Amino acid sequence: RVLDGSAGSATFQVGANVGETISLGLATNVRSGALGQIASQTGDVSGGPLTGALTITVGNNAAVTVGASDSNSAQDIAAAINAAGVPGLTTVASNSVTGTAFADIGGNNADNTYALNINGVDIYAAGTDVSTAIDGADVAQQINLFSSQTGVTATFDAGAGTMSLNANDGRNIVVTSTAGGTGNTGDLGLTGTITGEVSLSATDNITLAGTDATNDILGVGQSISKDAQTLNDVSVTNVDNSNDAIQRIDAALQSVNTFRSDLGAIQNRLESTIVNLQTTSENLSASRGRIQDADFAAETAALSKGQILQQAGVAMLSQANTQPQIALSLLG
Repeated sequence: RVLDGSAGSATFQVGANVGETISLGLATNVRSGALGQIASQTGDVSGGPLTGALTITVGNNAAVTVGASDSNSAQDIAAAINAAGVPGLTTVASNSVTGTAFADIGGNNADNTYALNINGVDIYAAGTDVSTAIDGADVAQQINLFSSQTGVTATFDAGAGTMSLNANDGRNIVVTSTAGGTGNTGDLGLTGTITGEVSLSATDNITLAGTDATNDILGVGQSISKDAQTLNDVSVTNVDNSNDAIQRIDAALQSVNTFRSDLGAIQNRLESTIVNLQTTSENLSASRGRIQDADFAAETAALSKGQILQQAGVAMLSQANTQPQIALSLLG
């Protein structure tokens, strides 16, 4: 069985001398329960921007140096890693945050005002009248009206009473809000600069080195090993599980393709050896034939020559025997 890894390794003698062998590794198990492991981890990048002192290695590939990032945002850090072109590495940035309890804004007095700014864009301009209270659903709807400018979308969970902000590209989310006026205790539950996360994934172990890795700027440590999950464990019940399944299928395909290429290389070596051995056998047979076998043309010529010489000798002898008889007949 060559596909479940039980065959182990095999060595074939392909030459006349000791050590002239070809080894074939069949220890790779390509069943679904043995394929699909990936190395992946998501880290908080709040530690600061990359300084250019980071190297990333995937499996046995050469280490690649990652340049400095433009800022400490997950978007810029992921862009710096992707620009380095680390073989086999997938880097994705995201930024999603859920705030503390949201409190309805305004509605307590005629002088109530509110201001909300996200990523430099006024969602509610300073001094916006909120004498009539606005709830979480209203604020989320207003934020989403400006999502093309801010890169940020919002959802409000009425059951939990919390506001969530999301930037799919991993950019920082900078929130400033001010509730003014008598008795206006409205609170978005989110404020300040919110940094995102960077996810690293590969089909082999990931190793990080350098000062940026030591300082854990990516928040993933210095070594990310493959997990134990396989294709048998994948699920497509939601978006996250489906994305994970795609990564694991890609990892399985890479493992199978690598195994196929190894088998193809060994097959080429064996076929080349067979051709060489056949050529050697033909050459040896020809040499042996030249040594042992008669040259038919030369031997035929020698035979003809011998026969002619023999016939000439007989004729000469016959003529020689006739001469005395002629002489006796003259005397008689």
